[in-house]
Amino acid sequence: MRSLLGFLVLVTISATWASAAPIPVHLAVTDGTNVVSLNPDGDLLPIGQYHSEGSQSTATFSLEWDIFAGPTSDIQIANYLSVDLKVTNLMSTAQTYSALATLPVPFLATSGIQGIWGGAILDLNGDGATLSTDDTTGDPMFLGLVDGVPKFVDYPHPFTLVAAPGKGNGTLFAGFGPAAILGPPIVGEIGVQLRFTASAGDKAFSHGTFHAFSVPEPPGFMLGGIAALVTVGFISRRKPGTAA
Repeated sequence: MRSLLGFLVLVTISATWASAAPIPVHLAVTDGTNVVSLNPDGDLLPIGQYHSEGSQSTATFSLEWDIFAGPTSDIQIANYLSVDLKVTNLMSTAQTYSALATLPVPFLATSGIQGIWGGAILDLNGDGATLSTDDTTGDPMFLGLVDGVPKFVDYPHPFTLVAAPGKGNGTLFAGFGPAAILGPPIVGEIGVQLRFTASAGDKAFSHGTFHAFSVPEPPGFMLGGIAALVTVGFISRRKPGTAA
């Protein structure tokens, strides 16, 4: 059983920030009708990580994001991309959302890779809420991509979270990702794909973390690294600012 009270993410937050500017992460989110596509503004942390928080709305959904990306040399992870999304379905029917975030990375001749997914659903209208994988494509909740090619899967189809009827009711799910595996050579990019279906009028939370490291770094340490550093509750996180 892969569940926790909070979602475990691997971040180290410093009180010192650089000036805000677009970070080297591209984020695109769509419901098939409208698209949010941007290089979000953010900050460079002293340890070399980038961080961005923001929000943007379309006629059919509203989006909030919280992204960490870049190297985390303190724990020997060469490349790291953590994407936390909150999507509110503004439509009267269930909608499927597809999100892709990408990060340029240095060349790695041999790599180890690992990813993890967690999610939640919040009933905003009192009739219950559902978060699930996409029945049409059969895609998993999470794909880790190397140079645009899917290489790591977490929570394959079918998977469903259900919140009981009651305005404000929510269901949270977080898990330990599969063990690290050997990956292909990485030419220049890693990515996170999140794809999910959310019930009408409700708020979905989807988080994906993907990282790649140079072998012969021992892959066993990665599982503990993901699982032990920081516990973050999806619903209790601070409200993001508005994107430029």
